[in-house]
Amino acid sequence: MGHIASAALDSTSSCSCVHIPQDVRCQIAATLGPIATSVLVTERHCMPVWRVATEQGDVALKVDMSGTGFPARERAVLSALGDGSLAAAGDHSTGPWLATWWWDGASTFERWAPVRDGGIGRTRNLHGALRAAVDFCEAVADLHDRGWVHGDLQPVHCIHTAAGPRLIDFAVAYGPAGSVPDEIEAAYPYIGGKIDLNPPETAEAMITDGLAPKATQATDVYSLAASLWHCWTGGFPVDYASQGAADDSLPATERRRLIAQGLPLPAIPRGLEHADLRGVLAGALARNPSDRPRARELAERLAAVAR
Repeated sequence: MGHIASAALDSTSSCSCVHIPQDVRCQIAATLGPIATSVLVTERHCMPVWRVATEQGDVALKVDMSGTGFPARERAVLSALGDGSLAAAGDHSTGPWLATWWWDGASTFERWAPVRDGGIGRTRNLHGALRAAVDFCEAVADLHDRGWVHGDLQPVHCIHTAAGPRLIDFAVAYGPAGSVPDEIEAAYPYIGGKIDLNPPETAEAMITDGLAPKATQATDVYSLAASLWHCWTGGFPVDYASQGAADDSLPATERRRLIAQGLPLPAIPRGLEHADLRGVLAGALARNPSDRPRARELAERLAAVAR
């Protein structure tokens, strides 16, 4: 994991330990130098993440506190990708830990805030927000060109740095055959990304089998478009309101059912309407995977909207 978009603590976890384990500190010191400072950024499902300052630079430190082992899969993915984001990794008494270089910059969600939040600068800010959307799409397209799929694209999983966009959170990514050891693949079956950003075919498989088929470029494109919809409107591209419920008030099984059945897209909030943008994203949110554009094509269509 690279840059974490929000510095606020996510308290959705019941994990009681919010301190970096001493054995992890010692391993980091041996690899990157002593820890100068550490700030807890998020803590979900007993998987806390800290921003840690070391002699060699700032890193995002993810530590498995519950034995799920997912940092081990992300470590294998990043080693195979070889994109320079992996800083250090190891194991401690409870499970694996992972440190990736911290990417300074705003997430795509943050880049869209001036548009989403309104105000007189909305029109002026729209061009910059659309350029961020194009960069997000291009980063995904570059990943796809290498034979990889991300599997968990979200509004905060692209960081816009001075050197260009960087994707983060590769724990469930898939690459060419043999990229990740078979024992790692077998230990961590794919269960989809964030529910509200999953395509209908993933939601349907989760309902039927409890597991999702491996992510594909088409599922990535749906999640990419759903993420951009959320960046733009603050909501998800599923009309939960038509069922009399807010986005976050329905249980996971019910949200998957509604996504699988293909609810219509919700209305765009007043003041955010943009017919061309809606049309481009709607095309990438097509129910039939074969009807969705490739990530590069989505980037081109959004670039045309930005002109």
